[in-house]
Amino acid sequence: MLLFILGAIFGLFLDRFFGSAGHRRAQLTIRITDPDVAIYIEGVNLKMNLKNTQRVDLEVVPKNRLGGPATLDFSAEGSGWTGWSETNAFSVGPNPDDPDNKLKCRVTADPSAGGDVDDVGVAHFEADGDLGEGVRTLMAEVAINVIPADAEMLEVTEGSPTEQA
Repeated sequence: MLLFILGAIFGLFLDRFFGSAGHRRAQLTIRITDPDVAIYIEGVNLKMNLKNTQRVDLEVVPKNRLGGPATLDFSAEGSGWTGWSETNAFSVGPNPDDPDNKLKCRVTADPSAGGDVDDVGVAHFEADGDLGEGVRTLMAEVAINVIPADAEMLEVTEGSPTEQA
């Protein structure tokens, strides 16, 4: 029953999230309390297009429940920014302007990517919002679709001349 409820919530979220074009921000909060299962996940998701000639800097700003500044625990393995793309359409790395700040990253599109339906992926952020002994995983994701940049020049290649038949 629990899996059915999670599936229904996730299905509604995906429909709403991927149902429109352009940038879209959606808040996802799932809280389930069950004697056998305890899940608490909060997250923010954003969808964007990135031309294959572009890069973008991302930053997570942690806030407490009243909207004030908050601190995150990065001690768990996998904390910070990671990226995933089936075709390696982009890379996710530290922000070169502030490389030690785990809240920031730079996403750089692969110049050869774009145009293929598989040139999509996710930049994913994860950290522990509970500064005590417990763990409350907070996540943010940016779904990235790498698209071709506009043509700005032409290149002509020539073959070898041959005699006409």
